[in-house]
Amino acid sequence: METSSLVLEQLYAFLESLILGLALGACFDIYRALWLQKKRRRLSLFFIVADCLFWAGAAAACIMIMYVRRWGEIYFYTYLSLAAGFGGYIYFISRYLLPLWRRFFHRIFYGLARLGRFMKKIGEIIGAPVLKLIRRRPPM
Repeated sequence: METSSLVLEQLYAFLESLILGLALGACFDIYRALWLQKKRRRLSLFFIVADCLFWAGAAAACIMIMYVRRWGEIYFYTYLSLAAGFGGYIYFISRYLLPLWRRFFHRIFYGLARLGRFMKKIGEIIGAPVLKLIRRRPPM
């Protein structure tokens, strides 16, 4: 192989892992926006398991992509570019997108809560006469 094609191949590997780092940063941002919707931020078993599942999924995605795209060849600069993409997203882009994600998920959860209250109210309106008929006993 020619030297220039080797350099281009290494550059592509660097750029692929940089993009993968950016994508992982975006996924982490969305996960963090969902996590911040919880009113109480105490550490619970649910969040510990969710964090472990997120990072295990992120590691599995990285391994799978590196295996498929690079046939398992991982160099030091691959780790550096992966970390640079993730860190760059969190440092430069997240400060603008995280508030948007938080508002987006807040509106979704608020709408779902309103829908739930509406359905409960409809159930009470429809269910009240039915319960009245059920509770009514025939005279003895």
